[in-house]
Amino acid sequence: MQTQDNKLPFVLILFFIDSAKPAHRRESERKSSNIMFSDDELVIISHLKQAATDLRCANPELLEQAKRILAESPYVPSDSFRRSLLASTELLLIEVRARQKNPALYDFLYSDTLWYFHNRDRLPYEVVKEIDHYLISHYPEKYSPPLFDAFWRKGELAFMFGSAGIGKSILAVQIADAVSRGAKIQCFDGPQTPMKVGLFDFELSGLQHLNRYSDERGNRYKFSPNFLRTEISVNAEIPKGVPFQDLILEEIEKRIIKHRLEVVIIDNLTALLNITETKYALELMHELRLLKLRQNISMLVIGQTPKRDLTKPITKNDMQGSMNLLNLCDSAFCIGESVKESDVRYLKQIKSRSAEYKYDSENVATFRVAKNGCYLCFEHIGFHDEEEHLCARTE
Repeated sequence: MQTQDNKLPFVLILFFIDSAKPAHRRESERKSSNIMFSDDELVIISHLKQAATDLRCANPELLEQAKRILAESPYVPSDSFRRSLLASTELLLIEVRARQKNPALYDFLYSDTLWYFHNRDRLPYEVVKEIDHYLISHYPEKYSPPLFDAFWRKGELAFMFGSAGIGKSILAVQIADAVSRGAKIQCFDGPQTPMKVGLFDFELSGLQHLNRYSDERGNRYKFSPNFLRTEISVNAEIPKGVPFQDLILEEIEKRIIKHRLEVVIIDNLTALLNITETKYALELMHELRLLKLRQNISMLVIGQTPKRDLTKPITKNDMQGSMNLLNLCDSAFCIGESVKESDVRYLKQIKSRSAEYKYDSENVATFRVAKNGCYLCFEHIGFHDEEEHLCARTE
C-alpha cells in the first residue's frame, strides 16, 4: 500500500466535505430552500469525514450510505468530480474493511502515518522552537471562560457524577438554565453572554420535568428560549449494522448541527450505554471527544456512582468506568451526600486541566436541594471540609 502522505483520496474527501458543510450552514442560516443536504444526510457526510480522519471510528454501513448520497446529490460540482469522489470513498471503505479483519496489525502499521497525515496542517513548520513560542501561541486558551466556575469551563468535556437520586438532573438543568441566560449560579462564576444549550435527557419524561418546574397552582418556571431539551426514544428502530451507541451519538450530533448548539449536556449516558467494560468506555470517550472537537462545543456528561462507603471521601474511583472516562475528560466533579441533613449535598472537584482546584476536600461547596416557587434547584449554603459531611468511622 502507498504511504499515507500520498493518499490523495483522503485529501479529496476532506476537501469536498470542508467546502460543502459551510455552504450548507450559510443556506440554513438564510432559511433557504436550496439546502445542500438534509439533516440526516449531513450527519452521514460528517461520518465520512470522521472515517477519513480516523479509520477506527468508521462504520462500513454508513460509508455505503454516504456513497449513495454522493452518487445522487445534485451538489457535487461535476460528473468527473463525482466519479473521483465515489472512487475515493470506495478506497476508504476497502481500508476500513481491511482494518476490521485485522485491527491489531493495521493499527500497528498505520497509526503513526495516519495521525501525521491528518494533523500535518496543524503542526508548526518547524517542530523544534524556543519554548516561549508555545507559551505565546497557546496563551489565549489559558483563559477559557467558566460555564460553572472551576467545575466546568468553555470548550471542555466534563463529567458530573453522583449516586442515584442525589440530584444530578436537578443541578444539570440549573447549570443549563444559567448558561442559556449568560448568568451565574448564585456566587459561582458563569458565562458573560447567553449561549445556546441542549439538554439530552434520557432520565426524565416530559411530565416529570413539568412537575419539577411548576407549582400546585399550575404556574410554570419560564426558561430561556436558548435552552432546548431533547428526548430520544429508546424504542426507536435501529438500522441494521449500526450499534445502538452509534445511533444515539449520531442523533445527538444531528441536533447539534440543526439547532447550532454551543453547549451540550447529556443526562444520563450510563442509563443507555455499557461503559463498565474498558473496551466500551474507551470507545465512548473517543467518540465524545471527536464529537466535541468536530462541532466545537462544550460538553457535560452525567455519570453514575455505584453504592459507596459514606465514611470515606469521594475519589475518582467512585465513578463507574472511572479510570477510562476520567483519564480522557478535561474536568470532572461529583455530588456528595451529606450526613448532616437529608436535603444537603456538596460538590467536589475531582479533575481539572485548565482551572485551579478551588473546591477540593478541604473546601467543598455545600448546597441544600430546595424548591423555590416553581423552581427546583441547589441553594448554596456555604463551604466546608468534606469530613463534616461524612459518617464517623468506627474501628
